[in-house]
Amino acid sequence: MLIATATEYKYIQLDEQQVPYIAGTAMKVIELVEAQRAYGWSPEEIHIQHRYLDRR
Repeated sequence: MLIATATEYKYIQLDEQQVPYIAGTAMKVIELVEAQRAYGWSPEEIHIQHRYLDRR
């Protein structure tokens, strides 16, 4: 069972091991950061590559 902990950031939560992930997804923040750094994606390109990350 996933127990999320809120953070000061609206779309970031911590899992049971205190690993930050994008709220409402299974994507860890580090995975998103690594993809951006590896491919040099802009915010728009990240959205194209990961459609489930919307700007609500």
